[in-house]
Amino acid sequence: IGHAYHNNVYFLNNIMFTLSFGLLLIILIDEFKLKQIYQYILLISITLITINSDWNIIGVLMIYMFYKQPSEISKNILIITITITIMEYIATQNIISLTNLGILLSLPLIKNTDLKKEPTNKLQKHMFYMYYPLHLILLYVIHSIIK
Repeated sequence: IGHAYHNNVYFLNNIMFTLSFGLLLIILIDEFKLKQIYQYILLISITLITINSDWNIIGVLMIYMFYKQPSEISKNILIITITITIMEYIATQNIISLTNLGILLSLPLIKNTDLKKEPTNKLQKHMFYMYYPLHLILLYVIHSIIK
């Protein structure tokens, strides 16, 4: 499971780890009707647990922001992306960190997607489930060809 990146190893290099803890955060907040201060304490605690995952501290924070402000998704993505890019560039002094700005290309798609509307056909529904593993396979094939 690890992924070497600048001589650090992310032992929990899997988006499912981050998503699971994000879901746990939401369930605990809803189930126990936590006051704001306890939500922040829980958020910080879970963020620290996931600090060595592939999404570092950002993943759970994004999930929390989307949960608390679903109507502000585009604004949150903009803020998070710019913050991540600046922090990574300062930490690494590597121009490649600017590639994070590519995330902003998803904003028009997100703004024009009705998340409450059900997919209109089975292909559309299944494409949402197939996209993640298919794009990983495609990236692996491209990597193999280039290598």
